[in-house]
Amino acid sequence: MKARVLVLASLLVAFGAAPRADTGATRDTAREAARLSAALMSPFCPGMTLSTCPSPDAATVRAEISERLHRGEPSTAIVADLEARFGDVLDGSPRAQGAGWLAWLMPGALGVLLMFALGAAAGRRVATPDTPETAALDPDLLVRLSNELDDLP
Repeated sequence: MKARVLVLASLLVAFGAAPRADTGATRDTAREAARLSAALMSPFCPGMTLSTCPSPDAATVRAEISERLHRGEPSTAIVADLEARFGDVLDGSPRAQGAGWLAWLMPGALGVLLMFALGAAAGRRVATPDTPETAALDPDLLVRLSNELDDLP
């Protein structure tokens, strides 16, 4: 009976320690799988990431990512393989080639145009003679002001 208890206790210690050591790696793998699923666009649900796509095919790809990470495959290799299979749809940003250049250049060009428009508007506002700061003063008021300042102690 004592021998059975000792064997059972040693088995529990031996197998009980292994999952605890593995838990950190499993958690890291799960985090990396979740990160990849949230970063990659779904080829099955346009405009959605793999993590938010309700398609069963997206669930299959998420499971594949998790399994490959668990086997020790690097994230970059997994992403490269998925891009080879599904194409550019996995990357949500436009490619800097062909018409994709417009998507990258237009915000900058619009920003420069906006700065020129604001500069021109500010220049016109300063040069406008109808503002109180630049309006001609009444000569009678200037004489009255001068007299009142002379009367001050």
